[in-house]
Amino acid sequence: GVWVVWCPECGYEAAVPPGGVECFPLNYVLQKQLVLEALNSSFTTVYCDLCHDDVVAEERCDTCPVNLCRLCSHAHTRQRRTTHHTVISLQEARSLGIREVAHTLVCATHGEGEVGWWCRGCHEPLCAACLATLHRGHPTVTVDQAAPQARKKLTALLDQASSRMNYLLSTVEDLSGAATRVQQRGRVVSDQVNAFIDDYIMALEEHRHTLLRQVRQACERAQRGIVTESQRAGQTASWLRQGCDLTHDLLHHAGDAEALALAPLVTCRLQAITTLKLNVSMYNCQMFLLFIFIIPV
Repeated sequence: GVWVVWCPECGYEAAVPPGGVECFPLNYVLQKQLVLEALNSSFTTVYCDLCHDDVVAEERCDTCPVNLCRLCSHAHTRQRRTTHHTVISLQEARSLGIREVAHTLVCATHGEGEVGWWCRGCHEPLCAACLATLHRGHPTVTVDQAAPQARKKLTALLDQASSRMNYLLSTVEDLSGAATRVQQRGRVVSDQVNAFIDDYIMALEEHRHTLLRQVRQACERAQRGIVTESQRAGQTASWLRQGCDLTHDLLHHAGDAEALALAPLVTCRLQAITTLKLNVSMYNCQMFLLFIFIIPV
């Protein structure tokens, strides 16, 4: 299988080189920043870049740029190729701020040789020892020949990535604005819904009061009618009782001639009373219609 290193931030998977994690290329930009931070610190002991031994550097060439001991500094200013270089003390360079370091890449395989070639087949930087041994026979070019093409390709990719980044940032800004508009519109619609429901509840309350008033008025009318009919029924019953008593006395205590003489009058009265009609059924019907039509189910 192939071992990979997974980035939890972006999800990118990088295949581990055959030599292990140690063979991953270094972040030279970050390495340069760390070196610059160390060089600008007064607590860091800086050694001469030209001496093989650990000789403390006292001066710095601002043109190369390299850190120099006192002996190398004198030799540096006397050489014809570097006589025009600006050499200042390391303390003065720190006060001005050291912003550049020498771009010297050391071979990761041999540890000492300076990288000067590029293997097109393996896509690796090479030193002279790598060129003569491990990558012998491979298609190679010098770093000076391969770098312009790589820089050109990186520049094109940078422009493409920058354009894509600007588009995405613009999209994020547009989406953020859209989210804000959606939130604002949601609040407006919510207010409209609340206002509509409040008005609807108010209308229902008014309708309820109207229906209750109609029910109350209908019940009052029905009750008044019932009382009136009850009184009429009681009065009619009283009249019938009187007529019945009179008819009973006439039949049992009057003679034939007396009964015959009073019979027409009594008959007419009883017939008139017995034909009186009450509206009890009408009020029962009104109550039934009241509960059906005034209070809808």
